[in-house]
Amino acid sequence: MYDPLIDESLPGNSPYPNSYWANVAGTAPEDDGQLNKDITVDVAIIGAGYTGLSTALHLVREHGIKATVLEANRTAWGASGRNAGFILKSSGRKPYACMQSQWGEEVMRGIYNEMCAGVDTVKDFISEGIDCDPQDNGYIRVAHKPGMLKSLLATAALQKQMFGYDVQALTREQLHQEYMADHNAYGAIRYQDGFGINPLKLAWGYQELARKAGVTIHCDSPVDKWHQESSNKAAQQSQTT
Repeated sequence: MYDPLIDESLPGNSPYPNSYWANVAGTAPEDDGQLNKDITVDVAIIGAGYTGLSTALHLVREHGIKATVLEANRTAWGASGRNAGFILKSSGRKPYACMQSQWGEEVMRGIYNEMCAGVDTVKDFISEGIDCDPQDNGYIRVAHKPGMLKSLLATAALQKQMFGYDVQALTREQLHQEYMADHNAYGAIRYQDGFGINPLKLAWGYQELARKAGVTIHCDSPVDKWHQESSNKAAQQSQTT
């Protein structure tokens, strides 16, 4: 198994892990095969995860640039195909109140708007016919300690005030009656949007959209290094550039 802390490069041609997502996803869509010759392209993208494939799609649709994507293993072989499958307006572990106090309201609003735009982008791609097993909208954040509920309610109030975000506060009794009767659940907040998907199938859908638009995707084509050649950059594999 590849370890980014100790391995110098990715292994090539590794199969998908024996994960739940991979086992229920079905057959992977066709790609353009291993790159085994020298080529010249306007844009080379290293990695066929969400970022690489979305970049390729935006380049071809908005700028007419048909990029070439180089993937060491399989599309979404790494984190893109192994995550929890949540599509949320989430900014990570730092609450919005902390962002506001540390960076100011303008930055906080900018981050929130970026999160919203990201979710909208995913929804737009899915609406083009991607089969990724999307679930019903809505998710809850549970207070697993009594003291956590106050912080969650403050987050909900801030999001309502600042963004007009529809957040429902759930008492412990409501949470137990309507969602989960867990003795460690002390209340929650519920967002009306946000949904689950199969993350591997979502990435496969990105791949199909990209190839239909003229993007070339070479799997089993690890890039070992890149270097400058005149005004251009060259990505180098074991046998090709």
